[in-house]
Amino acid sequence: MISKTIQPHRKRPLDGAFIHDGIYIPRDLDADYSGGESFLISQLSATGQRNWPKAQTWGLTAEAVSPSQMERISDYLERWESVSFKDRRLVADGLISYHQG
Repeated sequence: MISKTIQPHRKRPLDGAFIHDGIYIPRDLDADYSGGESFLISQLSATGQRNWPKAQTWGLTAEAVSPSQMERISDYLERWESVSFKDRRLVADGLISYHQG
């Protein structure tokens, strides 16, 4: 679930209400969402989480990229070999703009 309105301090109670032992995260796990990166990662799909380290090598930070942006980037990474030159250029231009801004 990706939410643009949820805040880190509100996510912990939601975890307690919806995460049960044996499903994804043990209930007794003391997750810390105070850092922007841990909060972002908690909102990503498994694919987004797997591709987050690659995005970091491009210089992206949790403070500068939203979960929805990371999901789009992750989608491109998963199918990079079949992405058209035009779409690759759009991704590259976006990264250049990000680093200049």
